[in-house]
Amino acid sequence: MNQKTESKRSIIVVKNNGEENKKLSLSKATLLDDESLPGMIHLDELKDGTWRLTFTKKTIGDISTINSLNILRENFIDKREIRCYFNAKELSNEERFN
Repeated sequence: MNQKTESKRSIIVVKNNGEENKKLSLSKATLLDDESLPGMIHLDELKDGTWRLTFTKKTIGDISTINSLNILRENFIDKREIRCYFNAKELSNEERFN
């Protein structure tokens, strides 16, 4: 007896400012299977409130192998350009970064 497994996919938008997470339910996933296309990932909201994820082979490829997509935000700071004050006293690099 073969049993078909149905998968549900959603994109969860997690904010770092205390706002509530937002769940974007995906109803369609479209692979643009053309090697000449540049890498691309695109989201469209559909009339029913669900979302379509469109992507190229260069970015995601076989979506059935994807467990999650993560966006990594990294902040790079040039320590020489930072002026940090605490109680009106400029802190040294050692005080700032330790």
